[in-house]
Amino acid sequence: MCTAQAIEKMKYVKPSPIQMAAIPLGLKFRDVIGVAETGSGKTAAFVFPMLVYIMNQPKMTEEIAAEGPYAVVMAPTRELAQQIEVNLFHSIVVLSSQGVLNTISTV
Repeated sequence: MCTAQAIEKMKYVKPSPIQMAAIPLGLKFRDVIGVAETGSGKTAAFVFPMLVYIMNQPKMTEEIAAEGPYAVVMAPTRELAQQIEVNLFHSIVVLSSQGVLNTISTV
């Protein structure tokens, strides 16, 4: 299954305006600042490019892990960090179950 099919399986059929603006830039490794309403899909707007980046990296080994993580997500509040964790974990589970993404560990 390809990444696009896995994303559809997560019930993302049509990107929201913030996703349409941010995802192409994120896939080009550009910095993005996005402002949008709660529930508009901001988390997916940065998670999808991040997961694509991680999928293109070599499988994590102890040697690679010693150099640091492939991605770090920071949030200004505990509530937002917990919300991002839930959304990110859901994306990882779906992509892993579809064979698109290798297992990722979270701290």
